Amino acid sequence: MTAALDPGKGIAADIPVGLRTTKCISDFVLAHEAPARYNATSNVFGICFSTAEIVDLAETIVSEPVPKGGGPRLLVTANVEHVVQLRTNAHFRDAYASAWVRTADGFPVYRYARIRGVDIPSRVTGADLFASVMTRLDPAVHRCFFIANKEDTGEALRTWLLTQGFARDSIEVCVPPLCFELDEDYSNKLASRVREHRPTHLFIGLGAPKSEIWCYQNRQTIGDCYIMSVGAGLEFFVGLKKRAPAILQKIGLEWLWRLGHEPQRLSYRYLIQSWGILIAIADDLLFDHRV
Repeated sequence: MTAALDPGKGIAADIPVGLRTTKCISDFVLAHEAPARYNATSNVFGICFSTAEIVDLAETIVSEPVPKGGGPRLLVTANVEHVVQLRTNAHFRDAYASAWVRTADGFPVYRYARIRGVDIPSRVTGADLFASVMTRLDPAVHRCFFIANKEDTGEALRTWLLTQGFARDSIEVCVPPLCFELDEDYSNKLASRVREHRPTHLFIGLGAPKSEIWCYQNRQTIGDCYIMSVGAGLEFFVGLKKRAPAILQKIGLEWLWRLGHEPQRLSYRYLIQSWGILIAIADDLLFDHRV
């Protein structure tokens, strides 16, 4: 096993140039921050997945405060899109390497990990975990910051928390402009705004890899909180988007439901980009990244 990662140093520089497009994060990733009971003893695609059940993980995220001065605890939920992009995006690998917990979200990722012998009891999707955490939040203890893709999403989340007894000043919502992550000045101000709010939980619904990369690059400013990047999970929770029926989720066809509802936005991801998972699997089998 490798030494613990220096949080101030990216992992991309440690990966030989010739391997950066063929490996995901391999032995350069250690889930060294999360509780030992959450970590798999082996990995696939170079990712050490959490072996915690969704209920246990949600309880920890709600009941265990992030240690003062410990910095943010980023949770990432790996799906096919993540695995494909990790192969070529060094900044995304940095974010994954810094994550507190990594769960198997996508059905193909989960099934492949099980076939390879990783003891993951069930999928832990970002949408399901977000809902589980939200319903456990305590108005007397928690403060939330939402970075949403639309004003109506953010306001719906604010309204829901207010009905649960949260004080208005314990909830903050931001809808950043398109490509905000490329604007250094805006990013710095947003990270400072998050820190000033002193959230216990930061929830982001902007999609990957921009969310994870932004969190990693601004980790020293954000402060001590849990961070969950859950994409459309925010909209599913407040009912602005309808999630696939349970049967389609169970058999791994949720992607088909989403494609049917958002063909223009998701066609490239699901019909073209996702085939990269086959290359990732072949690479994983060839190099056997398990530890």
